[in-house]
Amino acid sequence: MRHHRSSHSIPEITITYALSQSPLDGPQTSPPPYSSPPPKPRLSASASKKLDEFVDLLEKVDRDMASEVEHVKQSIKEAREYAREWREERSARCAELLKRRGREGRE
Repeated sequence: MRHHRSSHSIPEITITYALSQSPLDGPQTSPPPYSSPPPKPRLSASASKKLDEFVDLLEKVDRDMASEVEHVKQSIKEAREYAREWREERSARCAELLKRRGREGRE
């Protein structure tokens, strides 16, 4: 069976935001009233690029896994065919042996 080893490493992604936005920043307080929703944290260009690279890596892993699943399915099919052929040959050999013993017994 083939094994795929990827030389890709998972890119490091760092997302930073103000500590006041952290859910681990102590007791929960209700946010101050806003006339509009607070701005969403934005990824830096570097983090965005790393995120894109990570998504590309996940897609490649998905394709590799799908390919490997097809390879395993084909191997199972081949193994079943091999087992079927072996059983047929064994059955034919047993039938031939029984015929031979029957002829030898009558002689």
